[in-house]
Amino acid sequence: MATTQVSKHQAEQSRYYGIKGWLLVFYILMILGALSGLSNAFNEANAMMLGLDMGMWQMISLVQVALMLPFLVLTPMKHRLMPTVSILCLWISLCITVGLFAMNSGNISGAMAAGGASTMSPEAAAAVQATVMIVMIGLSVLFTILFTWYLLASKRVAATFRHRLPESEAREATFGQAHGDPASQASGGASFTAPSGA
Repeated sequence: MATTQVSKHQAEQSRYYGIKGWLLVFYILMILGALSGLSNAFNEANAMMLGLDMGMWQMISLVQVALMLPFLVLTPMKHRLMPTVSILCLWISLCITVGLFAMNSGNISGAMAAGGASTMSPEAAAAVQATVMIVMIGLSVLFTILFTWYLLASKRVAATFRHRLPESEAREATFGQAHGDPASQASGGASFTAPSGA
């Protein structure tokens, strides 16, 4: 998508500007994810399944929650670094998730066999563990890829955080300001005066 850099004021007049649409959906999902992460940090069953002591599990869970904070904090601020920092944190979080499952795969199947039904053999526990790992990692990878694509391709993200508009809309906004277009000025409020020399 070809975009053009515009002023903050021009970006604010765009229909793409603001915390709305899919951006708001992702924001709500991230809030729910952070709350779930905080809850999981004190879930002893998850720590046991991964073969981790409670202190290590809590540290990992809280790090995952901390990696969500840049998106949750910078989004309402409409900070221009939000997309870049959020993408970086997303992929760090994914690496932690994949690494955690990979390094503790043996502990997971052992914990399932020990804590599960007496009829669960080590082979059955290993099969269940493999399924759980594939589903969890698959969902994490899918979410990370989709969210990364959204932050890079979204017109709303570009307008709200980078002040970049589609070329056609940017030309219209620039032309309207330069020529004192009443429609362009009306949306900006009474305090805006079109520059005469632009």
